[in-house]
Amino acid sequence: MSELSIFRAYDVRGIYGSTINETICKKIGAVLGHFINNDTKHDTSIIYVARDVRLSSESLQKSFVEGVLSQGKNIIDLGTLPLTVAAFYAWKSQKYLVYITASHMSKEWNGIKFFTPEGIGFSEPANNEIKKLYVLGVPDSKRFGDYSFLGNEKAIEQYKNLLLFKLTPKKKLTIVTDAGNGVADFVVKDLFKKAGHTIISLNSKPDGNFPNRKVDPNEDSLKELRETISAKNADMGIAFDGDADRVVVLNEKGKKIPADHLAFLLLKEIYKTQSGPVIANVECSYVVDDVAKQHSQKVIRVPVGDTYLMEGVHEFKAVLGIEKSGHACVPSLVPCDDAIAIAYYLSCTLDGKMSISEILKQVPQYHFDRVNFPCSDDVKTMIMEKIRKQIFKKYGSENTTTLDGIRVDFENSWILIRQSNTEPLIRLTIEAKKQEDLTTLKDQFIQLIEKHII
Repeated sequence: MSELSIFRAYDVRGIYGSTINETICKKIGAVLGHFINNDTKHDTSIIYVARDVRLSSESLQKSFVEGVLSQGKNIIDLGTLPLTVAAFYAWKSQKYLVYITASHMSKEWNGIKFFTPEGIGFSEPANNEIKKLYVLGVPDSKRFGDYSFLGNEKAIEQYKNLLLFKLTPKKKLTIVTDAGNGVADFVVKDLFKKAGHTIISLNSKPDGNFPNRKVDPNEDSLKELRETISAKNADMGIAFDGDADRVVVLNEKGKKIPADHLAFLLLKEIYKTQSGPVIANVECSYVVDDVAKQHSQKVIRVPVGDTYLMEGVHEFKAVLGIEKSGHACVPSLVPCDDAIAIAYYLSCTLDGKMSISEILKQVPQYHFDRVNFPCSDDVKTMIMEKIRKQIFKKYGSENTTTLDGIRVDFENSWILIRQSNTEPLIRLTIEAKKQEDLTTLKDQFIQLIEKHII
């Protein structure tokens, strides 16, 4: 695999010791220091850095910092803390942030994510420019920057105080949290306890080996969380990925709440005091459209990726941004992609009159499925183009969109085929009002995709 494969649409990401290492990170640090010289709106003399708990993160951060300092930029090191908290603190200070993480990927992966002073991840064009400068090289600076270690205490305290000031729970709940041995419990346990909730904390000890479950809090890795919810008669469960920028919420029965249904719960509360559109990516369900229409608001679709999500939230002054993968933002609370704030917001909305599962009985029922097709990063773009041509030939352009991948809207259903920007996969997503329509579409488009991949 080429070294340049680490440069992706949203970030830099590779396997430590193979496609990403200290030498590469130092060079990228120098590139970043040079790149932000083009920004005339912000103070670019200081860059904040922080990291997750991966075993390679501290070493990669140190090398990255050396590269930044070589360009005459000053570094303030926030240490190890949740990505959402680091983004909040950098936004509050109007400084660029660089965070060392591979998010939900397994422990052998690591990477770099860049944020603007507005708290938004770098756009695809900006990341492409980083890649271009990495290839071309950047000139040496005449001065060497200064490094200072601030640590995480100040950022964490300000973040918790903000949430506790803005929101008070309607009812004290029993909540099971699963940090997955990542960074979530640098904040979550104390935040929820100070709010008055009873917290049962799982896998709270930070450990870059992630020994107790997968880094990605998917359905298969949450058995302990489900069992604890049942055993403790808890009101809900919350699980985070390695850097705590994704959240999965389970109801009182231990059942995962889809992100679209989470949006339903949040919007029921948000629209009591606010008005405005919702930003949802192309994978999100009709459920989001239904609840927005009930309040005479609209849904604006964006490509998959937390950067597109946050750009849309800021541009359209949305009341909520939601992604199928678990990224979300309530900008009136914290104007950043913030899984911890979302989980806390939800915990403050429940009044005890109805359980989460009872509230969600109000959600219109649609049938949803997703199928992953392993596909090498080297060929998936070519394969997507072949699929696109065949779909346009068969269905025309009237109901087919290519905002992100290929989406075909039918009368009471839709399908989306798109390549992952973070993994060697092509995904098929289907939603339909009737199960028989979902089954038919699923069989039909699986055959179409497999025809080109195999």
